[in-house]
Amino acid sequence: MNALAIDLGTGGPKVAIVDVDGRILGSAQVAVRTSFGPHGAAEQDPEEVWHAVASATRLALAQAPDSTAHSIDIVYPTGQWSSIVPVDSNGRATAPMMVWMDRRGSDHTAKLLHNGGLGRWLDIHGMVPRTGSSIAHILYCQHDQPDVHHRTRAYLEPVDYLSARMTGVIATTANAAMPLSLSDHRTLGSWGWSDELIERSGVDRTHLAPFVPAFTILGPMRGDAAFDMGLPPGVHVAAGCNDSIAAAFGSGALDSGEATVVMGTTAVLTSHHRTRIVEHNRFILSMPSVLDDRYYVVAEGGMGGKALESFATRIGYPDDGPNALQHAVADADVTAAGANGVMYLPWLMGSASPAPDESLRGGFLGVGLGTVRADLARAVMEGVALQVAWLAEDVQALTDHEFARLRFAGGGALSDTWAQILADACALPVEQLDAPRHANARGAGVLGHMAAGRLTLDDVRALVPLHRRYEPNPTTTSLYAHLRSVFTQLHTSLHAPSAQLQETAP
Repeated sequence: MNALAIDLGTGGPKVAIVDVDGRILGSAQVAVRTSFGPHGAAEQDPEEVWHAVASATRLALAQAPDSTAHSIDIVYPTGQWSSIVPVDSNGRATAPMMVWMDRRGSDHTAKLLHNGGLGRWLDIHGMVPRTGSSIAHILYCQHDQPDVHHRTRAYLEPVDYLSARMTGVIATTANAAMPLSLSDHRTLGSWGWSDELIERSGVDRTHLAPFVPAFTILGPMRGDAAFDMGLPPGVHVAAGCNDSIAAAFGSGALDSGEATVVMGTTAVLTSHHRTRIVEHNRFILSMPSVLDDRYYVVAEGGMGGKALESFATRIGYPDDGPNALQHAVADADVTAAGANGVMYLPWLMGSASPAPDESLRGGFLGVGLGTVRADLARAVMEGVALQVAWLAEDVQALTDHEFARLRFAGGGALSDTWAQILADACALPVEQLDAPRHANARGAGVLGHMAAGRLTLDDVRALVPLHRRYEPNPTTTSLYAHLRSVFTQLHTSLHAPSAQLQETAP
């Protein structure tokens, strides 16, 4: 039997059919639009999301061998987090999804950190309510859109929305609910809503989904959902997890001292660990894993692949259409390390781990009369890698475990050049996954097989296909160590100028 994995990224869902050996039998991706509006609004249409999932599933089935649809018995969703979908009692959306880029509701969360709130959130949950967080989205709907709140049964993260849309069952897990900032994470494996944090927040508790354990089978898929997706009746749906956890299972990094860098829209470094880490000032935190005996350390480094895509399509290669990104990567490959003296600062929406600062913005430094766009392309890839190297050093220090290597996943890991830059910047071997863009989906498929009882944790380690291993080059590593020193100095010194520039922005 096979598993259907749904990886709902910000840009749209990737769907893959994954067999019990972790092989992908068919896959497809369908884009979803994000609409931006006043006051920091960033929304997606949940019905568009659903139809994209259904379309991607049918396309994946068309790629797979005949009769594959009848071999699928479990669906496992994963995806973006810190986004909220309000749903009714049938799991249907009552309003647009507020994605993680949405800045509305920040005025409500700012009030929660006074009168001891900051300390209590860090102690109980580990992550404070912040701009763009799920709790901000919920409070915005509750206070500023009372009509939405009135017709809403529950506020769900995207993976839980997909499960509810498929089964009609409204539920969440400790991992999926983590961005709501309302659960108690102090004791391994003993997860649940925190009465104190709910009271402090003022969130209407009747609009929170009940907790279920990881790997819970929520039930069979509803007939209308199965029809939309081209699946037979009776396929079961498991409670899902966020994409950071799925990436760990897709890359095999499941123990302390093992780490994965996922280069998708953002650059994220993740690692399992047995003890809880709360570093609010560095935005490095522990979240519940799907494994009850360990936490999951996640360090969100800010813009990753999106930084390169933005440069290629808007600045460097706008006339190249769909080939812009490919041409940028090719040019970067033939440019010397150090980008001929150009440095890129990847703080397009502020900096994240390990030194969060929402006021910072990105830019190029060291541009001269001889600078060409290939230098800029290389500098973008190096700037993102320097940010990852900075946070990797901090995570190793906090966990008291040195990484033996980094597993490299996500769309950015398709680039051999970026893999070598990352190895040199981090001074660590980098193991590039085979089909790295499908790491999350592969991980979700593996988790689906675990939920169905066909795989154990020990089995998972043998199911990770690697493409190539990159060893750090000592000469380039020395150069990047020097550049990282400059990079971190600029982070400190540019706070005030960036804040002043933001005041002039429309």
